[in-house]
Amino acid sequence: SSGGFFALTLCRLQSQLQSQAQLDQTNENSEKKTQPPSFPIPIQTLPVKIQFCIAITPVANPHHRASYLRSSISGSARSDQFVTSYQQPHDPERSQFILEKQLSFWEDDETMILAGESLMRKRNLGDTNDGNENGIDEDVPTLLILGSQDKNVPFGVT
Repeated sequence: SSGGFFALTLCRLQSQLQSQAQLDQTNENSEKKTQPPSFPIPIQTLPVKIQFCIAITPVANPHHRASYLRSSISGSARSDQFVTSYQQPHDPERSQFILEKQLSFWEDDETMILAGESLMRKRNLGDTNDGNENGIDEDVPTLLILGSQDKNVPFGVT
């Protein structure tokens, strides 16, 4: 669940770092400056090249999951459309336990929102349209496996 977010983030960082290095090389004699990766993880280089990612029921947006857990605690997960008529949300006690654990890491909603948005933003490095111009590597191929009956990360949360 939560580890999936970090796997997706590492793939995104690798792609951004590769793009950054290639753009720096391309713009070496230019005054144009490029920006570092936007998600605040203190990684300058990755020790290995990630070839692909298989994320199994990842928490791709921590804030969406926190919202789902809060709805489960209040008993409104179904009416808030986090789960469908054939799915069952966690009971309030289990939801409270998971939410407390999640908040012990993320600390507040703002941080969770920024984390979720960091995976949604398109790369904005240089003047490329799709990441293929100027020889920039493409994103890491990623397969998301989502469980239809997953109470921890229902489909509506991902």
